[in-house]
Amino acid sequence: MGALVVTLRIMALAALITLAACSSGRGLPPFFERESGLPGDLDEDRAVFGIASRTRGPDGALLSAIRPFTAKVEDGHGAEKLHVVPPIGSHVRSATGTSTTVYPLFFRTRDGDEADRESGRSDDDTWLFPILAWGSEPSDGSYFAAFPVYGTLKQKLLADRIDFVMFPAYTHTQADDWQSTHILWPLIAWGESKTRSHARFLPFWSQSDSTTRRSRTLLWPIVNWSVEEKGGRTFDSWFVFPLLGHRTTRDGQFSAWTALFPFFEFSHDDRTGDDYRAVLWPFHKRSLLPGVSESTWWWPFYGHYDSELEHSAFYAWPIVWASDEVRGKYAFRHRYVVPLWMRREVGPVGGPPDEVEVRSWPLFSWRKRPDGYQSVRVPEIIPFFGWEAGETCYADLVTVFRWSSDAKGREAWDGPLGLVRFRRNTEGRKTLTLLWWIDIPLGGGR
Repeated sequence: MGALVVTLRIMALAALITLAACSSGRGLPPFFERESGLPGDLDEDRAVFGIASRTRGPDGALLSAIRPFTAKVEDGHGAEKLHVVPPIGSHVRSATGTSTTVYPLFFRTRDGDEADRESGRSDDDTWLFPILAWGSEPSDGSYFAAFPVYGTLKQKLLADRIDFVMFPAYTHTQADDWQSTHILWPLIAWGESKTRSHARFLPFWSQSDSTTRRSRTLLWPIVNWSVEEKGGRTFDSWFVFPLLGHRTTRDGQFSAWTALFPFFEFSHDDRTGDDYRAVLWPFHKRSLLPGVSESTWWWPFYGHYDSELEHSAFYAWPIVWASDEVRGKYAFRHRYVVPLWMRREVGPVGGPPDEVEVRSWPLFSWRKRPDGYQSVRVPEIIPFFGWEAGETCYADLVTVFRWSSDAKGREAWDGPLGLVRFRRNTEGRKTLTLLWWIDIPLGGGR
């Protein structure tokens, strides 16, 4: 009954928005209204004090919301994403397939169109977590699993195929040419491929062999020894967990020791210059890879990491963070004093940032986009960047002041519930609106 009531309310709100869209002029604020020419060249329909809204961009993209229940984004070219009480429910549709999630119980993905499904080329997966899973893979056909009784999974959990009966009693896995059998997982297992083999009977014995490595474990995880070929060198190691371990190369140029792992670790490589030191980890750590990277920690007071493309540091962890990173043609800059001041910037390498965002939780947020559009929200209840669905459904619902402007000179700000508003158009004409209806011209314009 409760679900029916919510559905009827949503339908009623949707009807109000439709009425606003079809009506001419201003509508009937604050119950429903239409505005065009907003900063960013946006058109917006609003209903019931903005609880329901529909915002259209100049490129045809559409953002619809019924707060705090749903938010839907459409790109104008057939792709869309619907959020329902985010982050619980979502439905994504694109040219290549669909994805539906009701976290944490239901997951469904369908890659490919109907023609792909008819020809067996689609990739469909459905999970009723953690009990049931079924679907089909383009190259492996269909599968079904009723956990933990019996079933098969395909292209899941880093394996091409997993068969199980009364898990963990019996499991068989396959990944490329590797096949392994597990009894009472993870205690007893054996497997092999063309290049490696493995067998274990935990905690008594475990052994792994490949073309480059031979490893043995006795009374897992206490005693381990191995021989490894890597980079034209042979490494020998032994470890009595967690008391003492040693690793060395047969050329005598590399040596590493660990004691009371992971609190004390020391290593040095004369050939490469690599050097590592950890004393009462994580309180102090120093790592040097000449020509690659260097990092030092005096946790939680100070730490830094430096490489050719990244420079980062923390102060009074986890409060103060700073990082500068280059990815391709773009530079990313972050400065955080959590949670009171968080700033991130993106721009071309060697140039000024063209996208900037500042967030001071729970006080305000400010954002500037590459096209010159800027916006401010007060207060800002989302304490991190990037969750646009949460901002639309929840932050917009409790906003008491919002402001926006664009490169064409348009400006708009709204007070609580839109009781007071200010607008400036591209010609510079300014208007103050009180109680949704009373317009007070403030001059300007050509």
